[in-house]
Amino acid sequence: GAGTPAGPAEAAGALPLGDPGVRCRCGAYGCWDTVLGAAPLARRLGIDDRDLLAAVRDRWPHVGGDLADDAATTLGRGLAALTTLLDPDTITLAGLGPAIRAHGKAAFAAALDRGLMRGRRADPPRVLDGALADDAPLVGAIELALDRATTPEALAAWASRR
Repeated sequence: GAGTPAGPAEAAGALPLGDPGVRCRCGAYGCWDTVLGAAPLARRLGIDDRDLLAAVRDRWPHVGGDLADDAATTLGRGLAALTTLLDPDTITLAGLGPAIRAHGKAAFAAALDRGLMRGRRADPPRVLDGALADDAPLVGAIELALDRATTPEALAAWASRR
């Protein structure tokens, strides 16, 4: 909500890497999520966004290349921008990222390569699919909960109740 600090993934989705004419649910125009968010992708596929991951994996090869290539190009351009800013050696994709890249390999690679600032790096970083696949959000939520539960303050509060 308003005034709530965004996490890194949410903040990346709000970067102005999408269609500048489309208003995002956050209120800004042109966010990356206006192209790669679950709702816009599901709308373009004509499905409910709860079925999106399966649809991206299974249906994109059958719906034509435009949607897959558009999404892959947007993903590649955005990662090029983040590479210019952060200069990572490796990028790990999770969620829809691996499926988007898989169904638009050439478009993704070209967009990532064309978007790099050559003065900072000659070649794109390695791009890998996350090992946790569909379990990544669950594992991340568990890690956040454990991080909060094991702070010195949380442990002291727990110990004082015993």
